[in-house]
Amino acid sequence: MRPAHTISTSFALATRVVRVVDGFVRTLNRVREAWAHRRAVAELAALDAHQLRDIGLSRADVLWAMETPLREDPTMHLARLVRERRAAHMAAVRQARKVWR
Repeated sequence: MRPAHTISTSFALATRVVRVVDGFVRTLNRVREAWAHRRAVAELAALDAHQLRDIGLSRADVLWAMETPLREDPTMHLARLVRERRAAHMAAVRQARKVWR
């Protein structure tokens, strides 16, 4: 029979190994996801100016997103940009309606 301290040491080591492997797998998943998002932005770059305008973007927006640091998700930057533009547009529309009343 093994001494109790050897069993607890083995358990602690196994726990550390599991944590390291789990962290590695999470990192790999984040890298894979970031790569997929960058591919999606690259696909946006293939659209013409009219198609980009239809979704609220410009070529400059897409190029800017592709230049973001690798640790950042370029699709999140583009989505935020489109939301901000839509909100500004709606605020302008509401303001114009007030003026015309």
